[in-house]
Amino acid sequence: MKPTRRDLITLSAGAVVALPFTPIPWKLLDDSAIWTQNWPWIPTPARGEPSTKFTACTLCPAACGLKVRCIAGKPVGIAPVAAHPVSRGGLCALAFGAHQLPWHPLRLKQPLLRGQLVTMDQAQAAVAAELKRAGASVAFLDARPGRTASMLYRRFLQENHSVRYLTVARPGESTGHLLRQWSGSPEPLGIDIENAKTILSFGVPVLDGWATPGRVLTAWKRKSFRLIQVDSIATPTAGLADRWLLIEPGTEAALAQALAGTMPVEAAAKVTGLSAALIQDTARELASAGPALVLGDDPAIAALNVQLQNVGRAGGYVSRRGSSVPAMQLEAVPDGSLELLFVEDDAAPWNVVQKKLSPTGYLVCFSAYHAGLANHAPCVIPVPANLETVDDAAEPFDALTASYSVAQALLPAPQGVTAAHAFLGRLAGWAEDEYATTQAKRVAAIHAAKRGSLFDPAAGSTTAVSEFKDAAKLQEALQQGGCWQDDAAAPRVLKCTVPATPAKAAAVQGSNWTAAVLPPLATKIYQESTLRPTREI
Repeated sequence: MKPTRRDLITLSAGAVVALPFTPIPWKLLDDSAIWTQNWPWIPTPARGEPSTKFTACTLCPAACGLKVRCIAGKPVGIAPVAAHPVSRGGLCALAFGAHQLPWHPLRLKQPLLRGQLVTMDQAQAAVAAELKRAGASVAFLDARPGRTASMLYRRFLQENHSVRYLTVARPGESTGHLLRQWSGSPEPLGIDIENAKTILSFGVPVLDGWATPGRVLTAWKRKSFRLIQVDSIATPTAGLADRWLLIEPGTEAALAQALAGTMPVEAAAKVTGLSAALIQDTARELASAGPALVLGDDPAIAALNVQLQNVGRAGGYVSRRGSSVPAMQLEAVPDGSLELLFVEDDAAPWNVVQKKLSPTGYLVCFSAYHAGLANHAPCVIPVPANLETVDDAAEPFDALTASYSVAQALLPAPQGVTAAHAFLGRLAGWAEDEYATTQAKRVAAIHAAKRGSLFDPAAGSTTAVSEFKDAAKLQEALQQGGCWQDDAAAPRVLKCTVPATPAKAAAVQGSNWTAAVLPPLATKIYQESTLRPTREI
């Protein structure tokens, strides 16, 4: 019998139906999975002896303690340090993948001039010419102030007759600055999260890597405080809060004024979209369930903290020993006034940075990745990625006591990259060991003060600074992942007065996370979510 077209269609349909029940598609899938894991650019894990090293995370100013598992000396996993005095045994979600960042597909290993790969000497010559042209109209935007590198950045600016050492405000940071001004405190103010019973957050991402993530999340898991989140969108913190107040965008100040009693509740209800009863209920809770800490970035929010007597007492804003780094906020720089701006990593959005540059302004970006601000800068200098260079960190803005950590280099940096301070040092003609010398002086000052103690992450113990024979021994302990923490200062009584016309709080331009990329193995859902908004604005 001659086969017909119907027979061919029937045979084809039967083959398609039967194919999943044969080994063919599954074998092809298995082979494809194996082939795609063996591309030449995919790093092959080394084989060797397992070991554990301790260091500090440098992906944001929090300087959390890291316990790094290594195979043949190379990091393969990261975990928190249980009793670390700064991070309190916690990490943000992204820190667990920090060891993956050196192999990111957007990694930059050679300087770029106008999008073209050049040598380091060519890049240095171009920047030197721009530095000469700019005169005193030079600035440096520091993503993580308080480091030894920050001291060298300020020195470089001073040698070039500039005082524009710039930083950006992080969420919830500017309220502390305002309260310090209003109280006349000579010392910076920390945030006593552990003793707060209620936290009212105006858009601050409290549960999404904010401030010192481990410290905040540890207190939250212990149910130390009740969280009320004020947000105009469904943020992760709003979803986890005990109460979410969904308000109209831009009406946070009105709500804060109503809670402080300086604005009629009915008027605030019309503006914010909340019911008058809900506003009154929130005000009663703040008054009765204290200490009630208010977080945000508006003078009205700072004034609400004064109304609740949150300045200079447990559970509120308290002074800590030390002095903050003198810096100018990026937004305070007049638009179009900078001829040359050096910037680290992804410190601020491009649309904010662009406004500060003159029509002939030149941007030099120090970045390990061809992403973020590096996509817009005429000159990009490749720097070591996380875990590839010696770095350090002071206490984060929310800390109650001063601290200092050193991050050791656990991986060799690729040939052709250089640290930002080393690049500036070559422009200025400094000695090659200028960074090491400056860092050693900083450690020597801590040792000379004979104050505070050093936490040893390997032993989980602390040793008083006075017990170290000399500064070299203290520095060696810091390089092994130790963390120095100052003694707690005596409580300072602060009298805070809200001025009749309070100064505007610094606009939030940054986030804790300063890298322009996420770890390569972060889940696709996480990368495409709004947990870390893109800076490509």
